[in-house]
Amino acid sequence: MSPIPSITFQLRADKLRDDGTAPIRIRAYFGGRSSYCSTGVRCRPSHWNKKKSRVKGSAPLAAIHNRRLDNIYAQAIAASYEANTSAEVIATLTGGGASFSAYAQATAEKMKAYGQRMKTAAVMRKVHAVLGEPVSWRAFTPEALRKIERYMREELGNSANTALIEMGRLRALVNQAIRDGVVKPGDSPFVRYQMPRRVPTKRRRLTIDELLKIADLDLEAGTPQRVARDVFLIATFGGGVRISDVLLLGPKSIKGNRLEYQAQKTKKL
Repeated sequence: MSPIPSITFQLRADKLRDDGTAPIRIRAYFGGRSSYCSTGVRCRPSHWNKKKSRVKGSAPLAAIHNRRLDNIYAQAIAASYEANTSAEVIATLTGGGASFSAYAQATAEKMKAYGQRMKTAAVMRKVHAVLGEPVSWRAFTPEALRKIERYMREELGNSANTALIEMGRLRALVNQAIRDGVVKPGDSPFVRYQMPRRVPTKRRRLTIDELLKIADLDLEAGTPQRVARDVFLIATFGGGVRISDVLLLGPKSIKGNRLEYQAQKTKKL
């Protein structure tokens, strides 16, 4: 296995502007070679903490600048695991590599809710199934979005509402990237992409007899059908347990003849 590139930030004090600020660049060092690219962040040399590679808290807009640096660093680290050269890491950051895939992964890892992380990973598997892996920002176009939607509808059999939800998750990732300064608002592929329309759904509750018939089904242990049925019954007879909570249940959740767990969404016992 190849060693992981070293990722650091450098303040270019030799590139001072008239306003007294200098650019901050990111350096990827790998196999005796270094590659660089701009972060788009500038600050005064007196406001730069070289040891921590961060803008000092006393500097104007320090929180915004450091959030951008954190995001770029996360992308570089994520890209470095698959990179063979320092140039490949930088290509990722400049749009020539796995920028969108790396950004989505880094963003998902920072999500506090387990369910949100899993949902983001699931929609990214669909993206990679259509566009390959990794996906650069340059390849994440309106036409690519239409291909992803068609794949969900035609290949996976997802409903229009499911496709809408999944495309909404991708749009949320792009919007977050815009807020982080990774993507310019005008470069969002969703500007020229029409989201699927929501279709009204009719729902009804299962009757007790129907629930009992499902419970009485003779399904082989260990099969996907048996697991899905059992998970459904646990959620149902548990009073409506969210799937994000069901997935975290284990022997420790059984207290006598009761099921106890801390809800991921509300944090209540």
